[in-house]
This record gives sequence, structure tokens and C-alpha cells, in this order.
Amino acid sequence: MTQLQNLKSLNKSSAKVATFAAKLCDGVVEKYTYVQKGSQQQVTAHKFEVTLVGRNPGDYCKGFVKASKDDCEKAAAKFKDGTVWALSKVAFDSYTAGQYISTPVLYRVDLSKSAMTSRDTNSEEDKALCASMPSAPVPPTSVVDLTRITTNRSTDLIAVVKEVGAQTRQSRGQELIVDVLLVDGTMASSGNLATIDVSVFGASKIEKLKAAVGKPMAFFNLSISCEKRGEKPKLTHYSKDKIASAPECEKTTELCQKAGDLTSATNTERLTQVWVPQGTRDVSGPQTLSCAAFLDYTTETPEANVPDVSQLMFVHIEEPAPQENILSGDRVWLVTPVRDNSGPVSVGIPQRCALELAKVQDKDTFTKRHAAGELNFPLLCHVRISRTKREAEAKGGASQPAGKIYVNHTLEEVGPVSWNPSSAPNAAYTEVLAILNNCPPNDEGIVFAYLADVQPDPFCGMHISFDDAPGPKGIYAAVLVACDTKSKTIAIGDNGFKVVTASVKDIANPAGNPSAPVGDHTLVGYCNMDGLPGFRLDPPRGKQFRVAVVLITKADEEGFHIHKLEYIEQDQVNDAIKCMQRLRRLNKQIHPAGTEKRSHNLPLTATGIKKARTLQSVPTNTSLPD
Repeated sequence: MTQLQNLKSLNKSSAKVATFAAKLCDGVVEKYTYVQKGSQQQVTAHKFEVTLVGRNPGDYCKGFVKASKDDCEKAAAKFKDGTVWALSKVAFDSYTAGQYISTPVLYRVDLSKSAMTSRDTNSEEDKALCASMPSAPVPPTSVVDLTRITTNRSTDLIAVVKEVGAQTRQSRGQELIVDVLLVDGTMASSGNLATIDVSVFGASKIEKLKAAVGKPMAFFNLSISCEKRGEKPKLTHYSKDKIASAPECEKTTELCQKAGDLTSATNTERLTQVWVPQGTRDVSGPQTLSCAAFLDYTTETPEANVPDVSQLMFVHIEEPAPQENILSGDRVWLVTPVRDNSGPVSVGIPQRCALELAKVQDKDTFTKRHAAGELNFPLLCHVRISRTKREAEAKGGASQPAGKIYVNHTLEEVGPVSWNPSSAPNAAYTEVLAILNNCPPNDEGIVFAYLADVQPDPFCGMHISFDDAPGPKGIYAAVLVACDTKSKTIAIGDNGFKVVTASVKDIANPAGNPSAPVGDHTLVGYCNMDGLPGFRLDPPRGKQFRVAVVLITKADEEGFHIHKLEYIEQDQVNDAIKCMQRLRRLNKQIHPAGTEKRSHNLPLTATGIKKARTLQSVPTNTSLPD
């Protein structure tokens, strides 16, 4: 008979060769939703999840089966609570990072891909094994252990409910939140009894804890947030996470015996902060029209006279690369350049805005699409960005001295470009241009142009020439194109494709007109199989042209190389033409005269600039001067 190892020994090496004893507890079939990659349709899926407990009740992890509802129910019927199994050839979940796994054994086991052999037989050896296995998992973490954690992560805990706060508050989703004081008899370094505050979500859970004051309870998947080094951590327990009466074990028995003393003790020390939900900043109403360069230039000058909220029009939000970290604790938080025709600014994007940009419903779907490089943010957006100040932490060096004030920019509101004429640049930008042209030049923005303006360049990949005069430099050239032929697809490499579109027309160029655009250009793009629909310009059925706005990165003998494109609906084509013509006119008027080196500490004064009432419009309809 194969020797069974303790589950504590499970790791990526032992998983390949060893066999482990595991008892199953708390199995459940759950339903969840995600957005399908190709069709972008919301899909309902199911999974079976169960706890695998080793010979020691403090050694346990999660096992799962992701399949159809029927197959998940079959898995639940097979992997029943209380049954004992020999686990071998173990396959792990490759998506979930260790910091989001709360169990002591930091792995999630894919039961459908692992070998599971039942040990509930009549043999004496199996009877002895089943009798020796614990009845339930017992979280080994103590209150003091938990407060020593210095990074964001999750964990499980058994502790006595000492007190449930009288005051409740609400989350953004209108869930009730209350602070619960926990204690387990462990001592702080000061010699006082250690206690922790946990912010608990959900009305039913709060009522359950009120009835459990003075009793030990088990908290599963407790979230720990450590925002700054040296600060006390913040603990939260969300409504979807499980609480239960503490399982029968030595730890529970000991806590029950001490519960009276622990509940009434006054020699205590709180080792955590109270978690307060961050409300969405109110950015409604008229807000100052601005540009990315203003925000970027004043990142290290908090005293600059720049509005707390700015509205930026026709920006491109860069998608984070698949290898970049996009999480802060258990929430999506990414930092990425927001780029317009003035340049880029680095902006923090909270989860609510990130989900809106990717058109998904939840964090898990967002992280999966990010890992696959398929977030597919809108090509151009209108945004409102807040400007807040922070004090730098001590880093032990001179590069960032403690006490220095820096500026953070956060995306507060975002919407895809609608091509409505009220969004197009007009005389409201005059004040913005006056300030921008006194700043140092910035060559990392978007240049709105006609295809005829984009010229090959052996050093920069491309350059812009407006009416035979040098135009501004930029990372991308944004152009509006029309195509009346099908794109050609050429396979390259193992899973790549080159998409070539010939006879592309320069539809915004007034040398032609919408029904007879000028030009005969070629566009070239590279993508994988999933990205093919986003690079082809085949005309829609029954229509003469496919119209799209395209970001170009290079021009050479092959043609114009595409970074990204986005189709324009047929009923928006005429408005898009007018907008692109006015954006080009605006770009022609950007002539920075500043001689300072580009930096983040310019003492700008951005006053007197007009305010936009809504995200989809600018303040005035007066035309831009030629």
C-alpha cells in the first residue's frame, strides 16, 4: 500500500510524486458569471468547491471542479463531505496568486485533473485512516500572528467575538458594515491582551455575530490590507465569505473555557486599524477643461494652481501588459498612462472604472482577460481625473525624503467617445493652448492627422507634416480611414497573423468627401487568432465602406502600421469626420515655445480655463481659429 504523506508537505515538487491523505469538508456547488472572450457575451458557469483536510486539522487547502452544472453536481455527489481520499498526481490552479489563498496550504487543487482514490473501504488500514482524520479544518493563525503580516493577503482565523460595534455604515454597494472586536488570548508585545477589529460586511452576517458575542467563531478568507509600511493592518470580511461556529477542537475548547474572561478583559491593545470604505469622489457638475500635459508637469509641485478635478477629451488609456500587477489587496487598481494630444500623464484607475473600461462585471473576469491580453479598452475616451496630494514615506535614502508632498492623479469618471459634435474641440481650448504653448515640448502624445500627413521617418518610425510644415511629434498618429475591400490575413509564427488592408481611404481629408474619399494606402497589423476581428476592415454587409479610427505607430514601404483600431458606426461617420478635422486643427496650433527641460515640477497656473458641464461636451460652440 502506498505510504500517504501529510498534506502539509504538498508543493509543486511533491505534487508530482507523492500521495496525500485528505478528508473532504464543506463541499458546495456555486454559480458565477464572466464575459466570454470572442462574443463578449456574459456567460453563467458553475464550480464545485470543497475543503481538503490533512491528518493535522491545521493543514488544509481548497479543491475544485469547474464544469457544467450537471458535472459539478456529479462531482459533489462523488466527493461527499466526510469521505477520505488518497490524492496524487496533483494539478494546481494556475490563476489564483498565493496572497489570495487563505488556507494554510497555499494551493488550490484541480480535482478534475488530479488522481483521487477513495479510502472509504472495509480494509483495516482504511478504517484506521478514516478514524484518525480530523472532523473539520482548524485555522492555525492566532490574533497576534495575523497582526505581524506586512503584505496584503488573506487568511482564516478562530477567535472569540468580544464586541460588535453599535454604529453601522454602508459600502458603495449599499451593504451594511460593522466593526467586530476579536480576541483569542494571545498577548501583544506590550503584555496586554491582543485584540483586532474586523470590518464585517452583510446584514445577515452582522446579526449572526451579534448573537455570538462571547463565543468562538471561525472566519474564513479574512482579507488583510497593509497600505503603508509600519502602519497597523486593516481587516475586512466580505459578505460572500464564510463565518461559522468554531469547529470542535482543542483550540475551541480552550477558547470556550476562557470566553468569559476574554470578553470582559480591559487590559487590551488593539493591533489593527478600522477599515473605512473609500467613497467615490464627487466629480459631477462643471469641471475645468484641461489636458494631460498640465497634470503631468505638476506631479511634484503640489502648490501649483491646478484644479482638483480636470476634464480631458479624446484620450487614449493604455492597457497594462499581461505581466504587470493590476491588483491592490483584493481590488483591481492599475496605474497606466492616459495620453492625449498634449502628452501622457500617469493615472491610477480604481476597480469600478477598470471594469467599466473592459466592459466586464467582476474582478475575476477582468484579471483573466488581463492575463490573456484581451482587456480591449475603448480606443478613445473622455475622462475626469482628480488631483490629490500625499506625503512621501521615508525610504532610507535621499531620493524620496520623508515629508515631501507629491501629487496623485486618479481616474474618477470615464466614457467612450461618442463623436457628438458638442465634444469636438472649439474655442474653449484657447486658454488651454495658451498655457500649453508656454510649456516644454512633449513628444509622447497623440497627433490627430490625415493619412496624407503621416510620413516615413528612418529615426522615429514616422513624422507628421501639416501642409508641408513640420508637425508635432507623438507616440501615435490618430487617423480616420475608410476601406471598401476585404483585409488579407497571413499566418506567421506559431499562432500569429499579419493583417494587410489595401486601398484604404483618407476619409477625413477634405480633398475628398464621405461618399468619395481620397487616397490609396495600406494598413498593416499583427495579432493572434483572438485579435483578428479587431484588425480587419472588411466593409459591413450592404455598405460601401468600413470606417474606423486608427492609431498608427510607424510608416514604411509596407504601409502604415496599426497599434489599435476601432470601428465607427455608420450613423456616426459624418460627425466623426468633423471631429477629426477639428482635432487636427487643434493639433496644428500646438507650438510649445517653452525652453525648459521637460519635468514634473513646473509651477503652472492653470486659471481662467472654461468648465465643461458634462463628460460628453466642452463649454462653448465657438469655432477654433484657423
